[in-house]
Amino acid sequence: MLDGSRPWVSGGFPGQRLTVVPRDVVAQARSRMPTSMLAVTDVGYFPRAIHHGVDRPHGAPEAIVIICITGIGWCSDSARSDSDGPTIEVPAGYALLIPPGAPHRYWTGVDEPWTIWWVHVTGQAVPDWVDRLGHGDRPATFEVRSQGRAVEQVRAALTALEDPRGRSSMMRAAGAAWSLLTGLLADQEDGAQRSAPVRHALARLRADLASQVSVPEIAAEVGLSSSHLAALFRQATGHGMLAHRTELRMSRARELLAITTAPVREIAAEVGYPDPFYFSRQFRTMNGCTPTAYRREVTADLIVPPDDPD
Repeated sequence: MLDGSRPWVSGGFPGQRLTVVPRDVVAQARSRMPTSMLAVTDVGYFPRAIHHGVDRPHGAPEAIVIICITGIGWCSDSARSDSDGPTIEVPAGYALLIPPGAPHRYWTGVDEPWTIWWVHVTGQAVPDWVDRLGHGDRPATFEVRSQGRAVEQVRAALTALEDPRGRSSMMRAAGAAWSLLTGLLADQEDGAQRSAPVRHALARLRADLASQVSVPEIAAEVGLSSSHLAALFRQATGHGMLAHRTELRMSRARELLAITTAPVREIAAEVGYPDPFYFSRQFRTMNGCTPTAYRREVTADLIVPPDDPD
């Protein structure tokens, strides 16, 4: 680590992706538009990061955004393990924002290790983004309305920086990071407008992706008619409940394709599609490629079972 942080685990995690931009390249990016406003310095993906944790007694020079896809983590606003300071949870579906220079310590465990996509950003616009997204100069968490969208934006920044083309790569990564931050801010504003029934519906859909729970069932749980709950949900999220469930399922499917060698039929069943051929058609519609093609694209190290239906 270049900022004096102390990683708890060295050697990485199976299936991880990670890029750290050389600091002279970052300095050049900060000297000219548009990357002087926002530049990505570090970005990565850690699947099932057992025992992952970092202590930064003096904080990091950049703002850090960590998106938890599965599992759970925690963050303290002090890097001292014996601190009496507050500890905040970072559950699946939430993002952690750490302002530049804020002392912090974050970690996950063994029983439910988190899977995270993360990015460090610097530049003239960062203080304003931190002010809008966070709560002062301390780490803060907030819900991510569309995990799939947020993951794709971090992935785009990572892919750009894995392609060493100098300034153009930095610009593409900065564009992806700007879109990420804009989306996260919109999520916060949407979240402020969500009623208790909508929050219940979101939690219900996220809790068991394989469940075939219906809109009327969830509406009955919150004491509303199906049409009323559907209208509230669409107003708060911009799309219907079934469309949201499909997005959650596909986000989880992409993760499983990237970090496991499970056959497509098993992944389909885990995310709620008993018919693997129907799942593959849905996956192609939403992602532009078959599940097997997606798996081959994101990692060349996984063995694809030969009987996967596409």
